[in-house]
Amino acid sequence: MKSVLIVCLLAVYQVQAQLTCSTLDCRPGYHCKDGKCLPNTPKLTCSTLDCLPGYHCKDGKCLPNTPKLTCSTIDCRTGYYCLDGKCIPKATCETIDCRSGDICIDGQCIPKLTCATVLCRIGYICQDGQCFKKPPSGITCANVKCMSGYVCVEPARCVKKFDKKCFTVKCSAGHVCVNGVCVQG
Repeated sequence: MKSVLIVCLLAVYQVQAQLTCSTLDCRPGYHCKDGKCLPNTPKLTCSTLDCLPGYHCKDGKCLPNTPKLTCSTIDCRTGYYCLDGKCIPKATCETIDCRSGDICIDGQCIPKLTCATVLCRIGYICQDGQCFKKPPSGITCANVKCMSGYVCVEPARCVKKFDKKCFTVKCSAGHVCVNGVCVQG
């Protein structure tokens, strides 16, 4: 009797080993894999999945949230400014071209002042868009002697020696005008 039992077990085993998914019908709620019926696992979707706080659902998986960068949470290095959470290089007078009639001061194009747009108070005259104290009558550079390092420019005033292109350019602190452009100096 023992030998019959062994034969039966071998026969059952051989039958199961020959099952394939093409010949096996699984009951509802199961699927066939490698000749075996396995329970179906529900597909996770973001509509059926609740993620913990600090996580969000993407493609049926809970992923950690990445913090949104804002200008209050980041520090930009020197020469950059923050815009919408990103560090953007600051414009400089060396990197931008102003349209005709504008001058660059601290990386910004501004309209160049002219005597047509500047109104000087009484006792002052306009020269190249700037107001200067009017010299006494009859005084010109021909009869003015300036200190060393200074030159006379009409209307008879002494100014530091400079590049003529820099006459109307005003540079910010720490910058000097060279060939009409403000450079660090």
